[in-house]
Amino acid sequence: MRGDPAIPPNRYGAGQLAASYAQTRSYAAQYLRGIPFQGEAMRFALLASEAYEQASEALSEFSAVVPFMRTADALSQEQCEKCAGYLEQAKAFETAAIGYLEKAINHLEKGNSL
Repeated sequence: MRGDPAIPPNRYGAGQLAASYAQTRSYAAQYLRGIPFQGEAMRFALLASEAYEQASEALSEFSAVVPFMRTADALSQEQCEKCAGYLEQAKAFETAAIGYLEKAINHLEKGNSL
């Protein structure tokens, strides 16, 4: 999103992809809240769920900035910066979610909780 402002991005595709990714992160969060883990594994799964919800929210905000419409207009520098910020937020939350899932899996592999 911080590329050459003279080259217009595919606004329709970016908005659609962001909305789709937001929805999949929301589904992941919902799934993680319902898995039958116990103890620390469940705690980490719930933390991952919350992180996925926050990633979903950031991606939804991104999608709102670039709605599903085709246009020849390039995004403004302000729009590009705003979108880049939302993508960075989503990446940070997803990175956290993956870290929590790895910790949950480690607990399960050690036989500590199921």
